[in-house]
This record gives sequence, C-alpha cells and structure tokens, in this order.
Amino acid sequence: MLLWSVWKARNMVAWHDTYLYVEEVVRTAHFTLDQWLEAQAKKFVPSVGGLHVMDGKELWTKPEWQTIKINVDASLFNDENRFGYGFIARDHTGKLIDARAACQRGKIAADLAEAIAFKEALS
Repeated sequence: MLLWSVWKARNMVAWHDTYLYVEEVVRTAHFTLDQWLEAQAKKFVPSVGGLHVMDGKELWTKPEWQTIKINVDASLFNDENRFGYGFIARDHTGKLIDARAACQRGKIAADLAEAIAFKEALS
C-alpha cells in the first residue's frame, strides 16, 4: 500500500503539479490498508442503492437486463478543506464497467459531492 501511495503522490506532481507531505502519503497508505483489510473481512458487497437488508448487512442487487447501475458515495474532510468521491458502474451481470475515486480541495455539501461523482460517472 505504501508503494501505491508513493506512486499516486508522484502522479499528483506529474499531472496536477500538487505536492503532498510525506505524512499525507503515509496516512493514505495506512487508510488504504485499513480499508482493504476491512473489505477482505466482509462477505458482501456494500452499496448505496438496491439493498436487501439481512442482519444489518447490505447486499448489492443486479439491475434489470441491459441496464448499467451506478453507485456513488462521497466523504467530506472539512478540517482539511477537501472532499472525496467515488463511483462504481456495473452491468446486469454484475460485471465491472468502470470505477473511480478522487479527492478535491474545497468545502461543499455531501449531496453536491455525490452529484459530482454522478457527473464523473456519466463523463
């Protein structure tokens, strides 16, 4: 995870002329590792829409035939003047079509951050 964080920081410099502090790169590596470990422990796919509630677990459901389902989420980091968003798009078989996540500077409302995620998914 650390090498991935270093690579991502390098891309931020190369493509966005944005420099990250070493602490931020290490924090990103820790956060990513924690998220990965948590995801490995779960036996279900979390989702925002199309849920079946069973014992408090969220289960993703396939969309109708020849339909693409897009799930989005956003997080606000107001203390850091940043927000993050992401999306995942899957077809009616559950096959991954596209997925992305990004972080931007600024303070915005959560619903606006999710709207940006939808815009990116449709771009």
